[in-house]
Amino acid sequence: YIRMAYDKISLRLLDTASDLTEIEKAIEDVVVEIYERNIAAYPVDPKPWFELVLGEREPEADLVILKSYCTAISRSYSFEFVGSGAAFGRYLAELFFQPNLTIWQGIFLGVYILRTVKKYVPGVGKRTDISVVHKTGEVEWKFLNTNAMEVHFDILDAALQPLLLSCADGRQSDETFREKLNRFNQVITD
Repeated sequence: YIRMAYDKISLRLLDTASDLTEIEKAIEDVVVEIYERNIAAYPVDPKPWFELVLGEREPEADLVILKSYCTAISRSYSFEFVGSGAAFGRYLAELFFQPNLTIWQGIFLGVYILRTVKKYVPGVGKRTDISVVHKTGEVEWKFLNTNAMEVHFDILDAALQPLLLSCADGRQSDETFREKLNRFNQVITD
């Protein structure tokens, strides 16, 4: 359904869209059409469903994120998540997101959030694709080796764990904690 929605939205936007209101209307029309025609005709319950996150930026304007939930379309101006890991992803993003992140900082944060959600939320997919919507309106797909980045995050987590456990254990001396902190610093600088 997601691929069908993407194809139909792409065709509609080629023909009609010129501003954000028209783009939003085209997306909503396609989503409603798929729910009324295809999903309503699905022969058994529970019926399938889908959610979309789409970015739109007019040249030299702010990015607007359009998110669908069932047939509702809403706007966002920072970040959005869909699916079974959405609540956890939102929590992590709210901890770290800053509106002035560079593209590479945003990619790094996005990979970290996706990796953490994939690791701790059952049923979250394994494939990671990242796209960047530049201020010019150009869309660029970043085909990164996110698996390599995820391995580095695993190493970081393993090094961080003794430090965090030391914080929870009030019986450890400052000297012991500093030794663990030095080991952590060695791991992350190597």
